[in-house]
Amino acid sequence: MCEVEVDDVIFGGDFVKLPENIEIEDVNLGPGLVKKTDRIVCTHSGILNFKQKKSLFWVNSPQKRYIPALGDHVIGIICGKIGDYWKVDIGSSRYASLGVLSFESATQRIKPDLKNGEIVFGRLIQADPDMEPEMSCIDAQAKSSGMGVLSSTDGAYFSCSLNFVRSILSSSCSLISGLHKLGVSFELCVGLNGRIYISSTTDPKIIMIVANAIRNSDTLNNEAIQDLLQEIRKTLNK
Repeated sequence: MCEVEVDDVIFGGDFVKLPENIEIEDVNLGPGLVKKTDRIVCTHSGILNFKQKKSLFWVNSPQKRYIPALGDHVIGIICGKIGDYWKVDIGSSRYASLGVLSFESATQRIKPDLKNGEIVFGRLIQADPDMEPEMSCIDAQAKSSGMGVLSSTDGAYFSCSLNFVRSILSSSCSLISGLHKLGVSFELCVGLNGRIYISSTTDPKIIMIVANAIRNSDTLNNEAIQDLLQEIRKTLNK
Protein backbone atom coordinates (compact mmCIF):
# COMPACT_ATOMS: atom_id res chain seq x y z
CA MET A 1 0.00 0.00 0.00
CA CYS A 2 1.20 3.51 -0.81
CA GLU A 3 0.02 7.11 -1.13
CA VAL A 4 -1.01 8.05 -4.67
CA GLU A 5 -1.34 11.51 -6.18
CA VAL A 6 -3.91 12.77 -8.70
CA ASP A 7 -3.53 11.50 -12.31
CA ASP A 8 -1.42 8.52 -11.20
CA VAL A 9 -2.36 4.84 -11.36
CA ILE A 10 -3.95 3.66 -8.13
CA PHE A 11 -4.63 0.11 -6.91
CA GLY A 12 -7.04 -1.39 -4.41
CA GLY A 13 -5.85 -0.70 -0.88
CA ASP A 14 -3.77 2.36 -1.83
CA PHE A 15 -4.29 5.68 -0.04
CA VAL A 16 -5.06 9.01 -1.70
CA LYS A 17 -2.53 11.78 -1.11
CA LEU A 18 -4.57 14.97 -0.66
CA PRO A 19 -3.37 18.33 -2.00
CA GLU A 20 -2.02 20.59 0.77
CA ASN A 21 -4.95 23.02 0.61
CA ILE A 22 -7.68 20.38 1.03
CA GLU A 23 -8.88 18.83 4.29
CA ILE A 24 -10.39 15.35 4.34
CA GLU A 25 -13.63 16.74 5.84
CA ASP A 26 -14.18 18.81 2.67
CA VAL A 27 -13.60 15.97 0.21
CA ASN A 28 -16.36 14.38 -1.89
CA LEU A 29 -15.79 10.85 -3.14
CA GLY A 30 -16.89 9.23 -6.38
CA PRO A 31 -16.56 5.63 -7.64
CA GLY A 32 -13.63 3.57 -6.43
CA LEU A 33 -12.92 5.41 -3.17
CA VAL A 34 -14.12 5.16 0.44
CA LYS A 35 -13.30 7.03 3.67
CA LYS A 36 -11.85 4.98 6.51
CA THR A 37 -11.21 6.97 9.68
CA ASP A 38 -8.78 9.72 8.59
CA ARG A 39 -7.72 8.21 5.24
CA ILE A 40 -9.20 7.78 1.76
CA VAL A 41 -8.77 4.24 0.47
CA CYS A 42 -9.05 2.92 -3.09
CA THR A 43 -11.37 -0.06 -3.68
CA HIS A 44 -10.42 -0.89 -7.30
CA SER A 45 -7.59 0.00 -9.67
CA GLY A 46 -7.57 2.78 -12.24
CA ILE A 47 -6.49 6.40 -12.67
CA LEU A 48 -7.03 8.77 -9.73
CA ASN A 49 -8.99 11.84 -10.87
CA PHE A 50 -9.80 15.11 -9.11
CA LYS A 51 -12.20 18.00 -9.80
CA GLN A 52 -11.09 21.14 -7.94
CA LYS A 53 -14.46 22.94 -8.04
CA LYS A 54 -16.28 20.23 -6.07
CA SER A 55 -13.26 18.80 -4.22
CA LEU A 56 -14.28 15.53 -5.88
CA PHE A 57 -11.98 12.51 -6.14
CA TRP A 58 -12.79 9.37 -8.12
CA VAL A 59 -11.10 6.43 -9.82
CA ASN A 60 -11.44 6.21 -13.59
CA SER A 61 -11.39 2.55 -14.60
CA PRO A 62 -12.81 0.35 -17.39
CA GLN A 63 -15.29 -1.38 -15.10
CA LYS A 64 -18.54 -2.64 -16.60
CA ARG A 65 -20.69 -2.83 -13.47
CA TYR A 66 -21.70 0.42 -11.82
CA ILE A 67 -20.66 0.88 -8.19
CA PRO A 68 -23.08 3.27 -6.40
CA ALA A 69 -21.57 6.48 -5.02
CA LEU A 70 -23.29 9.00 -2.77
CA GLY A 71 -24.66 11.97 -4.71
CA ASP A 72 -24.41 10.35 -8.14
CA HIS A 73 -27.22 11.12 -10.57
CA VAL A 74 -28.43 7.87 -12.10
CA ILE A 75 -31.03 6.61 -14.55
CA GLY A 76 -32.96 3.55 -13.40
CA ILE A 77 -35.76 1.24 -14.45
CA ILE A 78 -38.66 0.41 -12.13
CA CYS A 79 -38.66 -3.35 -11.45
CA GLY A 80 -41.23 -3.77 -8.69
CA LYS A 81 -42.63 -2.40 -5.45
CA ILE A 82 -42.49 -3.47 -1.82
CA GLY A 83 -44.61 -1.39 0.57
CA ASP A 84 -43.85 2.28 0.04
CA TYR A 85 -40.67 1.66 -1.95
CA TRP A 86 -40.06 0.83 -5.60
CA LYS A 87 -37.16 -1.39 -6.58
CA VAL A 88 -35.05 0.27 -9.27
CA ASP A 89 -32.45 -1.31 -11.53
CA ILE A 90 -29.50 1.10 -11.69
CA GLY A 91 -27.01 -1.39 -13.13
CA SER A 92 -25.33 -2.22 -9.81
CA SER A 93 -25.17 -5.53 -7.96
CA ARG A 94 -28.26 -4.51 -5.92
CA TYR A 95 -31.50 -2.79 -6.78
CA ALA A 96 -31.88 0.73 -5.43
CA SER A 97 -34.94 1.69 -3.40
CA LEU A 98 -37.06 4.72 -4.29
CA GLY A 99 -39.64 5.95 -1.77
CA VAL A 100 -43.11 7.06 -2.84
CA LEU A 101 -42.49 10.42 -1.12
CA SER A 102 -39.21 10.99 -2.96
CA PHE A 103 -40.91 13.12 -5.61
CA GLU A 104 -41.75 16.83 -5.64
CA SER A 105 -45.22 17.55 -4.17
CA ALA A 106 -45.76 13.87 -3.22
CA THR A 107 -47.78 13.28 -0.04
CA GLN A 108 -49.35 10.30 1.71
CA ARG A 109 -52.57 11.08 -0.18
CA ILE A 110 -51.06 12.07 -3.53
CA LYS A 111 -48.41 9.60 -4.67
CA PRO A 112 -46.99 8.84 -8.11
CA ASP A 113 -48.18 5.59 -9.69
CA LEU A 114 -45.16 4.06 -11.38
CA LYS A 115 -45.31 0.88 -13.45
CA ASN A 116 -42.65 -1.74 -14.06
CA GLY A 117 -40.43 -0.70 -16.95
CA GLU A 118 -40.79 3.05 -16.42
CA ILE A 119 -37.57 5.10 -16.48
CA VAL A 120 -36.62 7.45 -13.64
CA PHE A 121 -33.81 9.94 -13.17
CA GLY A 122 -32.64 10.70 -9.65
CA ARG A 123 -29.72 10.96 -7.25
CA LEU A 124 -28.33 8.51 -4.72
CA ILE A 125 -28.86 9.56 -1.11
CA GLN A 126 -27.58 6.27 0.32
CA ALA A 127 -24.62 4.37 -1.15
CA ASP A 128 -23.05 2.49 1.73
CA PRO A 129 -21.39 -0.71 0.40
CA ASP A 130 -23.07 -2.76 3.13
CA MET A 131 -26.56 -1.39 2.51
CA GLU A 132 -29.08 -1.19 -0.30
CA PRO A 133 -28.63 1.99 -2.40
CA GLU A 134 -31.41 4.55 -2.02
CA MET A 135 -32.57 6.93 -4.72
CA SER A 136 -34.48 10.21 -4.55
CA CYS A 137 -36.04 12.41 -7.24
CA ILE A 138 -35.86 15.61 -5.20
CA ASP A 139 -32.96 17.78 -4.04
CA ALA A 140 -32.21 19.15 -0.57
CA GLN A 141 -34.92 21.81 -1.07
CA ALA A 142 -37.54 19.17 -1.99
CA LYS A 143 -37.53 20.34 -5.62
CA SER A 144 -37.33 18.02 -8.62
CA SER A 145 -34.52 20.01 -10.32
CA GLY A 146 -35.03 18.06 -13.53
CA MET A 147 -35.32 14.68 -11.81
CA GLY A 148 -38.31 12.36 -11.98
CA VAL A 149 -40.02 10.06 -14.47
CA LEU A 150 -38.67 10.10 -18.04
CA SER A 151 -41.11 9.51 -20.89
CA SER A 152 -40.52 6.23 -22.72
CA THR A 153 -42.45 7.46 -25.78
CA ASP A 154 -40.90 10.91 -26.29
CA GLY A 155 -37.22 10.00 -26.02
CA ALA A 156 -34.50 7.40 -26.49
CA TYR A 157 -32.78 5.49 -23.69
CA PHE A 158 -29.55 3.51 -24.05
CA SER A 159 -26.38 2.50 -22.22
CA CYS A 160 -22.70 3.26 -22.79
CA SER A 161 -19.43 2.83 -20.90
CA LEU A 162 -19.06 4.34 -17.43
CA ASN A 163 -15.98 6.30 -18.47
CA PHE A 164 -17.73 7.77 -21.50
CA VAL A 165 -20.65 9.26 -19.55
CA ARG A 166 -18.20 11.28 -17.46
CA SER A 167 -16.57 12.67 -20.61
CA ILE A 168 -20.01 13.67 -21.93
CA LEU A 169 -20.67 15.63 -18.75
CA SER A 170 -17.39 17.49 -19.14
CA SER A 171 -17.62 21.08 -20.44
CA SER A 172 -14.84 20.20 -22.87
CA CYS A 173 -16.81 17.42 -24.60
CA SER A 174 -16.28 18.12 -28.31
CA LEU A 175 -19.23 15.99 -29.43
CA ILE A 176 -21.94 17.74 -27.40
CA SER A 177 -20.55 21.23 -28.06
CA GLY A 178 -20.24 20.36 -31.75
CA LEU A 179 -23.87 19.22 -31.96
CA HIS A 180 -25.03 22.49 -30.38
CA LYS A 181 -22.93 24.49 -32.84
CA LEU A 182 -24.73 22.68 -35.66
CA GLY A 183 -28.00 24.01 -34.25
CA VAL A 184 -29.22 20.60 -33.08
CA SER A 185 -31.86 21.14 -30.36
CA PHE A 186 -32.16 18.34 -27.80
CA GLU A 187 -32.29 17.61 -24.08
CA LEU A 188 -29.76 15.23 -22.61
CA CYS A 189 -30.12 13.33 -19.34
CA VAL A 190 -26.92 11.54 -18.28
CA GLY A 191 -26.68 8.99 -15.50
CA LEU A 192 -23.28 8.26 -14.00
CA ASN A 193 -24.33 4.60 -14.04
CA GLY A 194 -23.67 4.52 -17.80
CA ARG A 195 -27.18 5.33 -19.00
CA ILE A 196 -28.34 8.16 -21.25
CA TYR A 197 -31.76 9.55 -22.17
CA ILE A 198 -32.33 11.96 -25.07
CA SER A 199 -35.45 13.91 -26.00
CA SER A 200 -36.27 16.64 -28.51
CA THR A 201 -39.35 18.78 -29.10
CA THR A 202 -38.34 19.87 -32.61
CA ASP A 203 -38.06 16.70 -34.71
CA PRO A 204 -38.21 13.01 -33.72
CA LYS A 205 -35.35 12.18 -36.10
CA ILE A 206 -33.07 14.48 -34.05
CA ILE A 207 -33.33 11.99 -31.19
CA MET A 208 -31.97 9.15 -33.31
CA ILE A 209 -29.25 11.35 -34.85
CA VAL A 210 -27.96 12.38 -31.41
CA ALA A 211 -28.33 8.88 -29.94
CA ASN A 212 -26.39 7.29 -32.81
CA ALA A 213 -23.72 10.01 -32.61
CA ILE A 214 -23.16 9.39 -28.89
CA ARG A 215 -23.10 5.60 -29.24
CA ASN A 216 -20.71 5.74 -32.21
CA SER A 217 -18.32 8.19 -30.54
CA ASP A 218 -17.74 6.10 -27.40
CA THR A 219 -14.37 4.85 -28.69
CA LEU A 220 -13.51 7.66 -31.15
CA ASN A 221 -10.68 10.18 -30.80
CA ASN A 222 -11.27 13.91 -31.30
CA GLU A 223 -10.35 13.85 -34.99
CA ALA A 224 -12.83 11.06 -35.70
CA ILE A 225 -15.52 12.93 -33.74
CA GLN A 226 -15.02 15.97 -35.98
CA ASP A 227 -15.49 13.73 -39.03
CA LEU A 228 -18.67 12.37 -37.46
CA LEU A 229 -19.99 15.91 -36.90
CA GLN A 230 -19.38 16.71 -40.57
CA GLU A 231 -21.46 13.67 -41.56
CA ILE A 232 -24.25 14.87 -39.25
CA ARG A 233 -24.09 18.32 -40.86
CA LYS A 234 -24.63 16.75 -44.28
CA THR A 235 -27.56 14.71 -42.95
CA LEU A 236 -29.23 17.78 -41.48
CA ASN A 237 -28.83 19.74 -44.73
CA LYS A 238 -30.59 17.10 -46.84
